[in-house]
Order: sequence, then structure tokens, then C-alpha cells
Amino acid sequence: MQILSNNPFSKRPVSGLLVAGVLTALVCQSNGDHNIYDASWYTHLPMPSPRSDLTATTVSNAIYLIGGCGATQGYVSSQFLVSTGIADGWPGYYCGSFKESGAVNVTTRFFPSSHEHEELADAPRARYRHAAAEVGGKIYIFGGTDDTDVSLQEVDVFDTATLSWSTLAASMEHAYNDLSAFVSEGIVYAVGGYDSSTYDAQNRIQALDTSTGIWTTVGNLQQGRGDAGVAVVDETLYVAGGFHHSDWTAPLNSVEHIKLKTLEPVASAVAPLAVARGDKAMVALHGLVHVIGGETKSAVDGSSEPLTDVEVLEPDEGLWRIGGHIPWHRFRFVAAAFDDSIFIFGGQGYLVGAYNGNGSYYPVVDTVTEYRETARGHTDSSDNDTTLGLAVLALVIAVVAVVLAVVAVLKAAVKHNQDSGMDACTPMRAGKSTKGAELAGVHVTA
Repeated sequence: MQILSNNPFSKRPVSGLLVAGVLTALVCQSNGDHNIYDASWYTHLPMPSPRSDLTATTVSNAIYLIGGCGATQGYVSSQFLVSTGIADGWPGYYCGSFKESGAVNVTTRFFPSSHEHEELADAPRARYRHAAAEVGGKIYIFGGTDDTDVSLQEVDVFDTATLSWSTLAASMEHAYNDLSAFVSEGIVYAVGGYDSSTYDAQNRIQALDTSTGIWTTVGNLQQGRGDAGVAVVDETLYVAGGFHHSDWTAPLNSVEHIKLKTLEPVASAVAPLAVARGDKAMVALHGLVHVIGGETKSAVDGSSEPLTDVEVLEPDEGLWRIGGHIPWHRFRFVAAAFDDSIFIFGGQGYLVGAYNGNGSYYPVVDTVTEYRETARGHTDSSDNDTTLGLAVLALVIAVVAVVLAVVAVLKAAVKHNQDSGMDACTPMRAGKSTKGAELAGVHVTA
């Protein structure tokens, strides 16, 4: 099976050091005490194989990458579906295009300290578009689908201590595709997703009792959504973006703000995303919510357009800030926080070929990228506005001083030329100094 990749480092070994870094942005944390961060992007050597729609879970000193789509996301026509006996299927883009194995059961882990990948035992079944959450060193894998596009009800468990797999005896009755997950107080939660039989976006919030394997519906979102993102900061759950079945041509920009204790909406509002998006990464780091990349829809033909921008939510203010741009246009990738960084894995790039055209596809990539936030300084919150105002004032004064200095130099040069019988068109005369030239009393070093 041929796996496509547009990563220039894909032929190099799977372990190695930092490849490149680019400074991109500043973000500000507003949670009482203010920290200013320099945000830098770094590209590391790639995953052992290209994957999208996988999961990334941080446990101890490693990030575990499980499952995903390992083939191109190719277009499947109605005619092809009928010819293969899937008469009730929807034409569109599918992993493997129903022509080759797409979903994989690959399990690897990435060590951020050394940037190395290690291949582990395969999961019990192939799946992608699933969710994962960790409790007690065990990673629970649920939802998603295989090459049939039907949601999987089995819950597989990876023990990071023994590096072995098992499957819970109880199944997930309400298993969905493209759902999200989080953990609070040792409880695994599943949020939203699509019912694979109708592709209706769900608003269900489910909790897993890891001792029995039983799922219980414990709450509901205000808006059904799949391909959304979730992040937890303090005692609050944030759910953002995604798609609703009422309009596949336009992703959502709304953000839900939910109390973890009650799973009820918080009274204070959160501003919507500046860019509506689905299939992005959403990660909490340094008390900030980061929404990274993802997809919007083309106004021309409705194709998925990968994004690069990063939006950063300051929870205290409920406002989004600009957090820079990732190095490539990506969607359907995953991300996980580790120390002061967010690591991004795989995903898909721009459409190759004409949208809804036979042979067109979204390429799956193997890239590994790090978004690192480095604290620049610390100020007390009561002094923050004053400090910022003084800094801006100082900058303005400095710019004005430079302009005045340049004007003074030019005036002096004109007077010097006039005194010497020169006009503006007369060539500059070189001084006698062997180290430089003299112009209006200013020594310019050669």
C-alpha cells in the first residue's frame, strides 16, 4: 500500500534532534498574575508513518499516538458505492477510498525530551475519528470507526505500565464518530460527535465508570456538534467549533462555557472564535485555551480548506487573542501538551485534484511540530495596564526621537552643502580618512 506524504523529512530516521525553529507570536496570560510568553514553532523528525484522525495522550514522559487514518482521504462517488454494494452510503471523501485499508491500529509513543518515536503493540482493532482519555496510567479508546464508517462500540484500554492492550467487557451504547473527550477528577467524559447512521451532530455528554465499563449520560451541550474541540481550565470546560448537520458548508464559531461540577452552562459569556472551524486541535497550556489550525469551507466549491492560525483564549476575560500561525496548513491532526509546549502530529493538507472529482484526495502527512511558550516576565495584575501604557508611551517617544534626529541630520547636511557651494544633486565628496567618509560632520564607518 502506497502512503503519500508531503513532509520533506519523511525519508529520515524516526528519531533525532530538532530540525528547525521559527519565532511566531506573543500571547498573554490573564489569570490574576500576568505572564508574557514568547511563542516559537519547531519542526521535529516525523512519525514512523503518516496518520490523520488519530489520538494523542500525554502520560508521564511520553505522548501516546493511537490509531488513525493511514491512507489518503480519497473521493468516493455514488456510482462507486453502488458498485461495491454500499447503496445507502454518502458520496464524499473516505480514508482509503474503500479501495485499500485506511483505518489503522498502529500505536506509537513520542518522547518530547529526545524527540524519538517508539513503536508499541498494535491496538485490538483499527479505528480513526475516535477519542482517548487517560486515568491511572491507562488510556481508554472509544468511539470512532473503521473502514465501514460505522461507529465502534468496543472500548479498548492501553496500560502504559505494561504496554499491553485489553478490551472492556461492556460496550459503549452511544458510540459516535468525531467525538471529543476529557478527564475530570478521575472520570472519563465523552462529548458530542456524529451518529454514524444519520450523521446527526449529538449534544450528549457521557461519563465512563472505569471500574464497570458502564457509560452514563450526565449532561447535554447547548449545541449538537461533531469535529469540535474541548479543553479544561480550572473548574471549567470549554467546547468550541465543529460542525452541525444543518449546514455542512459552514463550521461553527460558538464556544460553550460549562461548569464541571454541575455540567451546566456558566452565566458569563465567552466570545466566539474569530475564525469558525472544525477538525482542529484544542489544548490547555499555562491556563490558556489554544485552538490550532483546523478546517473551514471554501466559498467557491465547498472543499475543506486547512487553516494555519492559532487563537488563544484568556479565560478571565473571555476573549480570544492571536497566537501566531503553524508552519503548514493542516486539519484532522492531533495535539497534546507537555511541559511548556504543545506537540502537533500528522493530519491532512490541501486537496489534490478537483473537489468531488474522481481521483481527488486530501494527503495524509507524518509531520511533528512543537509550539513552545517561554515565559518572558512577570508583573502584578494591578500594575499590568500601567506597565503596558508606559511601554507604549516609551515606544512612541523613541520613534519620535529617531525621526527628529534624522531631520536634524538632514538639515545639517543641507547647510553643509550650501556652505560648500553644493546643491542636492552634487555627488558626495569622500573625506581623507581611510576608515570612512565624512558627511555633514557625521563619521560613517566603512
